[in-house]
Amino acid sequence: RSTTDKVTTDPGTAITPDKAKEIVLAKVSGAEDKNLRMKAERDDGRTCYEGEIIYNGKSYEFELDAQTGDILEWSEEALGY
Repeated sequence: RSTTDKVTTDPGTAITPDKAKEIVLAKVSGAEDKNLRMKAERDDGRTCYEGEIIYNGKSYEFELDAQTGDILEWSEEALGY
């Protein structure tokens, strides 16, 4: 990651929603924007993106740090249909 990724005027959200989508979609090969639901949440003074990708019979839930772009939580589970 280059240092320019961290330059921002808002210390709470160095990672834009579009960049957050790019990061999580890159973890699920073939998934697209239409497979993703995501929202920004502020918790304990920190902004995170939380959401879910539903793709290819699986649900991937995540939490991503909006300041660093680090994935804080990631889980996947097969859907029973």
